[in-house]
Amino acid sequence: MRKESPKKKSRQGRDTSTKSEDLGFDLEAEVACGDGSENVAMEASIWSALPEDLTDRILAWLPLPSLFQARTVCKRWNANIFSRVFLEMYSGIICRSSYFLLFPSIGEHLVCSAYNTGSKKWQSMPPLSFLPSQVKFVEGAAGGLLFFSVGVQLKPVKLFVCNLLTKSWRELPDMAHKRTPIVRHMVVDEATKAYKIIVAGNAEFISNRGQYNRFLNTEVYDSVSNLWTEAGRLPARFDPNWSSAYCNEKLYCVVNEADTLNRRLGVITYDLKQGLWSDALEELPEGFSLAQVVDCGGHVMMVAERYKNGNVKSIHILRLESSSHEWTELSKLPRKMLMEFRRICDEESYSCAAHKEHVYLTSFRGLQVLVYNVVQSSWEWLPKCPIFDAQIDYRAVGFPFAPSLHASI
Repeated sequence: MRKESPKKKSRQGRDTSTKSEDLGFDLEAEVACGDGSENVAMEASIWSALPEDLTDRILAWLPLPSLFQARTVCKRWNANIFSRVFLEMYSGIICRSSYFLLFPSIGEHLVCSAYNTGSKKWQSMPPLSFLPSQVKFVEGAAGGLLFFSVGVQLKPVKLFVCNLLTKSWRELPDMAHKRTPIVRHMVVDEATKAYKIIVAGNAEFISNRGQYNRFLNTEVYDSVSNLWTEAGRLPARFDPNWSSAYCNEKLYCVVNEADTLNRRLGVITYDLKQGLWSDALEELPEGFSLAQVVDCGGHVMMVAERYKNGNVKSIHILRLESSSHEWTELSKLPRKMLMEFRRICDEESYSCAAHKEHVYLTSFRGLQVLVYNVVQSSWEWLPKCPIFDAQIDYRAVGFPFAPSLHASI
């Protein structure tokens, strides 16, 4: 018969002596190692005898997928992970790996896999089954939060925000203008952890009169007040693109000039604090047909395409120089990689995102990710994700992700 250790409480008031049978986990449970090696059996008698502070320190160093698994081991671990002491310890680990999340649209619930940029390996993630079943499309990630939209043709879009670690989520209230906004961007305040969501433009909603309404009004959602407010109007001479990036306290949005023959392509800015759009176009050099904007290490960059006979002729990386407001070309995708990327995309497009010195190009099909390293001026493929069946027709998007237990929805 196994002896029970004396019952005691730590100075934080957490019970540290509850028996493993009462905690709801199997004594033979296994937890996968974070580096992708073979599973290691956990001896409950050893782990239950560890001092609580030491257990917290071990858990705080777990990679993202293993931290998810640790939450399910026992009730005490799940509770400890959200304690003030653990949150401070977890946030204090500055060498934690960052992740790139790949979301293929498949199945009943939203699923994803995580690429660990430290170990350079893909890791399986639990399904996001805690979200409403209609939530399928990921708009972006910021400050440890994920931002989703649910759209039905000819109906206004619904927006959701969730914290992947805490499994908490929120459906945002309806916008004042019933529409499907083209510009949709989330900004998180790193100090307060509050967030705002900026929307503008209109994709397809038909008004009662049967007329297309561009909805130039800009609305901003504030997580603190849980309210939408109108803040500025898009300049009427521009048509906004789906692509936007927040850099140096301004939102950069890709636009075309409306109602002009040459349809000049570039970016305009939105000052979130003042609620004002700039009317000045940061125009791309002539010859580019499509572009996506990203914030890469505090620099505004474009992934831009040149077309010939309806096909992508070349893909370029350009940087906006803050002093001259001119675009500088940094790199051009090598032709061999371009041909392979075109084959994988199969006439579909791709999504762009950036983190630190890396720019990621995720093909909607094929689950393949191209990465440009700004510092090394080099291109490479991420390893193929082995978690999803490559034969299935996905529509994938990818985003860099920094997990946070502090981020509140």
